[in-house]
Amino acid sequence: MKNQRKILIFLTAIILLFSLTAESVFAVPAPEEDDRQVLMMEFSGVDTKLPVSEKVSPYAKAAAKKAGQTLKIDNNTKGMSKQQARVYRKLKQQKKKLPEGMEWTNMTGYAFKGGYFSMGFGCSAFVFKLSDIAFTKKATMHKKFNKIKVGDIVRMDDNTHSVIVMKVVGKYLVVAEGNYNYSIHWGRIISLSEVKATGTYVMTRY
Repeated sequence: MKNQRKILIFLTAIILLFSLTAESVFAVPAPEEDDRQVLMMEFSGVDTKLPVSEKVSPYAKAAAKKAGQTLKIDNNTKGMSKQQARVYRKLKQQKKKLPEGMEWTNMTGYAFKGGYFSMGFGCSAFVFKLSDIAFTKKATMHKKFNKIKVGDIVRMDDNTHSVIVMKVVGKYLVVAEGNYNYSIHWGRIISLSEVKATGTYVMTRY
């Protein structure tokens, strides 16, 4: 009887946890080498209207004022290495298939090929998909936020949101993201200070 009561309490706690995180984005860690089923999940917070950076670079200032802290994803690859420019062009090409405002919620999943996680949902699904399109090499993780490159995935907002970097402009990042107001958004400008303050990790495939 005591065991049944413990099981009932445990199941109730699980149901409560899922109800509280119904809007959460989570990534499922990749199976271990022996292909055992991994049940642990990384939960994160609600991806709704995200905070806007406090400033923008001189390069992006005019555009940001007109577009609400959003920079147009154009053909400009000035300042990028040849490798990063190639990655940028691959990412930019996806804007036609994954246009601004297209619905993208936590119900959207994607099987990641880059390692660490086997599956992503919501914002994680979006950045995993773009990363797989731009790279074939397996990912590595670091926390050197001053070393962010085009195509890197940044986990930020205190481990509640993932973005993929389109441009690095001085002390600012221009990103693409899914599950931003439950949709796809291209060109949001984020200060590096914000990333450093709230960032969890950088996933790179260089």
